[in-house]
Amino acid sequence: MLKKTVIIVSAIILILAAGFGVAFFMVKPDKERIVDFIKENPDRISISLSQNETVLAEHNEVKMLPLASTVKIIIAIEYTYQVAEGKLNPDQKLLVSDLEKYHYPETNGGAHKTWLNNLELEKDSIVS
Repeated sequence: MLKKTVIIVSAIILILAAGFGVAFFMVKPDKERIVDFIKENPDRISISLSQNETVLAEHNEVKMLPLASTVKIIIAIEYTYQVAEGKLNPDQKLLVSDLEKYHYPETNGGAHKTWLNNLELEKDSIVS
């Protein structure tokens, strides 16, 4: 039963990711909008485009920026694998202070702090 649940959760995550990908391409911004955004927000962009080892374009290519939700997808997939293998219990509750041990500041654009503030959680709160 647990393995089936994990497979279903994984499938839902993949379907959502695919849905966001399709939605992105359906409303894909044109070249001018992308260039305008880069010009208007030069400090918010870090990009390096290459093809066959030939650099086509770069802007702040060595600047580190938060990955935000990109990392969440990878973590969610690994979580489902570990639950399926019996390494993690999906019903286990955790202290917020334990979650803080794995938080890397400046890697998620402030999402972690916002989450804690919105839920009004204290360090000794329990979450599931």
